[in-house]
Amino acid sequence: MAENGSFGTDHGWGTCIFVLGGALKKAGIVSDWPGLKPTNLFEGRDLKATLDARALYGGIVSATLGIDPEVARRDVIQFDATNAFDGYL
Repeated sequence: MAENGSFGTDHGWGTCIFVLGGALKKAGIVSDWPGLKPTNLFEGRDLKATLDARALYGGIVSATLGIDPEVARRDVIQFDATNAFDGYL
């Protein structure tokens, strides 16, 4: 990853979200790691965000409140459907 304009690396796109609690069906790491090659970085410098956090939040809302996943996706938090979190929530 490249330095930003202030000689730091704190302005990347990538992040992590921790989900904890007894409602999880299994433990694990969900990832779509793009790699750190310059061709895999956003604008050649930042780690790409590859999973939409809203999809995780929508899955949590659906699982916790018993809302149909499609209703949560369409009416509560708009996000692209994914099966990345299947088996965890």
